[in-house]
Parts: sequence; structure tokens; C-alpha cells
Amino acid sequence: MPDTIQEQRTIFNQRLDNTPTYRDRVWTELIKYYFYKWVPADADALVLGCDCGDFINNIKARNKFVLNLRSLQFFYYGDVNFINQDYSLEWKLNEKSLDVIFCSNLDQLSQGENDFSEILQQAYRCLKPGGVLIVLGYNVRYSPDAYWRIFKDEIVYNDRLLAKTLKNAGFTIEKRVSRFLSYYSYPVSSLKSYIEMPFLWWFKGREFLIVAVRSRRDL
Repeated sequence: MPDTIQEQRTIFNQRLDNTPTYRDRVWTELIKYYFYKWVPADADALVLGCDCGDFINNIKARNKFVLNLRSLQFFYYGDVNFINQDYSLEWKLNEKSLDVIFCSNLDQLSQGENDFSEILQQAYRCLKPGGVLIVLGYNVRYSPDAYWRIFKDEIVYNDRLLAKTLKNAGFTIEKRVSRFLSYYSYPVSSLKSYIEMPFLWWFKGREFLIVAVRSRRDL
């Protein structure tokens, strides 16, 4: 595991600088072999926060939305509806209108605990009963020094703390994986095997995965 700031920056830069074609292929495989189970073809799905469209562009869904602070429509295919607004304000979406919300690095969208609480309230409000919030994030538990040298977040959640916070916000935790994806680039051809052998996640994984559900009793 890299333990210097330069090594960590190299990894993060690789993740950001990989060509759109490579990222597209990676997410095609991840959705095909893993995330598909939470995103049915008739779903109304939202990606929360800035990414390059890797998730939303590759899923099959009835309606696709992206909610982001900055306007980045050029990353997204024509079937994606872009919502440009502050994450912590009331979302421009109807209550109980979404089946799936996906977010990478949810904690980095907020400016503090109050903002974070508002974001979770909006996610809960907009999800249908039984709808899922899928969160990927850098797990600070496994390389905390490197995280704090690179990021200056006011609030940081590892998998345990985020799961507890989601429960307090009314969600039920369906799945929590403390080590899931790696920050390293990897051959696309190996992804299926990696996903099918969870014991490898313990050695390679640096990102956590949490799937939280809005109760079906909230009808």
C-alpha cells in the first residue's frame, strides 16, 4: 500500500486522468456484473455529485437525473436530465420519485454536519419506499494519514460512521463492504473475476460500499 503523499497523489491522478473510454469500459463491467441488481431497467435513477457520467451513462433506466453544484452537462448522454443546484437545498424533484440514488464520496459534497444532514434528508425524501442509496467512498480507516494530507474536508465518514449516520437518518443498511474497489487502474478484463471473488477485496479494496434503503413502510 502506498504511504507517501506523492504515491497517493499519483493514484488519485490516475483515477481522474484515465481516458473516458477506459472509465466507460470499467463502469460497463461494474454495472453488468454487480450494480445491476439495484438498478432495474424501469428505475428512476439519480447520480448525486460531480462525476464524468460513468455510472449514469451506463445504466439502463426509465428516467436518469444528475444533481450537481456545477454545470457539467457535456459529460452526459442526451437521455440524462441535469439539475444544477446546491446539494443541501430542497432538491428540484418530487417526493418519493426515485428508485435509486448513486453517489461517490458523499461526505465531500457537504460543508459540515448540518449540510450533510440536509443532504440525507433530501435523499430520503426523494426516494420511493424501498428505494436505495448507493454510496462509494474512500475508506479513511485504511490509510488515514494519506487522506488527511490530500483532502481538507470538514467532515469525513468511514464505512462504520456513515452506516450509523444513515441509520439515524431513517435508512436501513442492506449492504456494507468496508473494502470494495481499488484506487489503482486495473485491466478491464479482470474486473468480472475480481467482483466474483470477494476475498480479493480485502487485499486490494480501498473504497467502501454502502447500500441503504428507505423503508417500504413509508407508503
